[in-house]
Amino acid sequence: MDYSSDRYIEDLSKAIEIDPTYANAYRSRSCERSNTNDLAGALADAQRSVELDPFDASSWWVRSNARARLGDLDGAIGDLGQVIARVNDPPELHRHMLRRARLYVTKGDFDRAIGDFDRIIADEKRFPVFFHERGRAWHRKGDLQRASDDYTRALELDEWHLSSTFQRACVREARDADAVLAIADYRKAIQWDACGLRAWLESDSDVPPWAARGSVGDDLRSLADSLGTGLQAGGNTEQALSTVNAAIERDPSSAYAFYLRGRLRAKSHDRDGAIKDFERSLGLAKPDVRWLPRMELKILKD
Repeated sequence: MDYSSDRYIEDLSKAIEIDPTYANAYRSRSCERSNTNDLAGALADAQRSVELDPFDASSWWVRSNARARLGDLDGAIGDLGQVIARVNDPPELHRHMLRRARLYVTKGDFDRAIGDFDRIIADEKRFPVFFHERGRAWHRKGDLQRASDDYTRALELDEWHLSSTFQRACVREARDADAVLAIADYRKAIQWDACGLRAWLESDSDVPPWAARGSVGDDLRSLADSLGTGLQAGGNTEQALSTVNAAIERDPSSAYAFYLRGRLRAKSHDRDGAIKDFERSLGLAKPDVRWLPRMELKILKD
């Protein structure tokens, strides 16, 4: 806990000593305690806030956050229901419903999550995030067609929506008939965030690539920059290959480097060399991300 948090909590505690019925002080202290990972203290303060001011939606909101942090999803969802019942402003209502829908998804209650997303989208159809989030719920439920439709709608609203590009690629890969379309989406996602994908490819994490942005070294950023240049029309493919070769010399176990070289060789019409690199990448990659070189091999060998 840093000094500023310490001091803030101390000041809030003094305010509560002066006025033990000051609900807003309990709410604020609950939030600050949550920020400093004092989750039990955060929940206790949130509970007191609800007791003192049950008609204020923010009291229930704060307790919902505390319960969610402690893993009490049912309690958090119930509190969000109280928030939603007390809110009339559409943007704020949508924000709370989005939060509840995400908790439903985490819990595995996809039908209720989709119900919340349906209500949001019925009111507001301009924002890609709502279609993307509903697509994730359909995806988790196993309805790949509806998931693909929602990801596509998100991309129609924002063609740079990386999350939807990547998730649609996953859906298309799962449907064998869409393999070529899956590759197109994967390539687009990789071109936008090559560094993030590299960090994910060689980790044990199931965190998607855009969440890993900024987690790789300068040499790999240079590698990704060279890749982007080499893969673009008129780019310097030879320079990009030289950079990738140097990366492989530094780290011959890098699945990502072999994958990049395979793509560069494919662009240079070196089909045999590309196949060898993709096969090497396939052997080195973590199990959960072997789809990447595997799909490239499928395209080259078909």
